[in-house]
Amino acid sequence: MGFGVIRLLHKDIADILLRATLALRFDPENRFINVLLEKAALLSPHRLREISFAIFLYAALDLIEGTGLVLEKVWAEYFTLILTGSFLPWELYEIIRHITVWKVVLTTLNLLVFLYLAIVVNEKVRVRQQTPVTSADPIRPNERFLD
Repeated sequence: MGFGVIRLLHKDIADILLRATLALRFDPENRFINVLLEKAALLSPHRLREISFAIFLYAALDLIEGTGLVLEKVWAEYFTLILTGSFLPWELYEIIRHITVWKVVLTTLNLLVFLYLAIVVNEKVRVRQQTPVTSADPIRPNERFLD
């Protein structure tokens, strides 16, 4: 997506979206489509670069998180918790700015996911702290989670 946004630099984005709308057989007179086309027409090259940078940054964070989780690293669990929780202040700000049922539902779901992840990570920490390491048992099944 980041490369796609970069390719839109110095092009008429509203015209590209209008052609896509017509190709997908959407009604170009639709209120939502009109708002989308108006917002797209206001995008400057500087703003497109910012959007592209944000997409690449988010993709890098997802790659780091996913790699850590696949390799079953402890830090990846905390990383996931931090990333999930990092969106909550912005979502709360959006609710305060303009409340809608949709925003409240999505923020509540994100908060529930965050709380669930916090409980799971906390439980894993508790299990790690209670499991003693002995020289007679050099390799345990859960030891890979300790690095």
